[in-house]
Amino acid sequence: MPDFLTRRHGAWQFVRRVSVEFAKLDRRRVIKHSTRIKIADDRAGRRAVRVAQQLNEQLEIFWKGLAKGHRTEQLHN
Repeated sequence: MPDFLTRRHGAWQFVRRVSVEFAKLDRRRVIKHSTRIKIADDRAGRRAVRVAQQLNEQLEIFWKGLAKGHRTEQLHN
């Protein structure tokens, strides 16, 4: 199973711990987001992997923005 992807309540879910590098900037310990893809519709998780990769990329961009001193509101727009 790919990194950051898990099964929860019949759907694929993106789950990632906040890296040590960004822990002081992002106080959440674990980030969880639904991929909104049902396991029954994507048993191998191929579509869910693509969604998880996008979520991971967005999270990395968010953390790097925080590290550069951008405020959270600026990063969500």
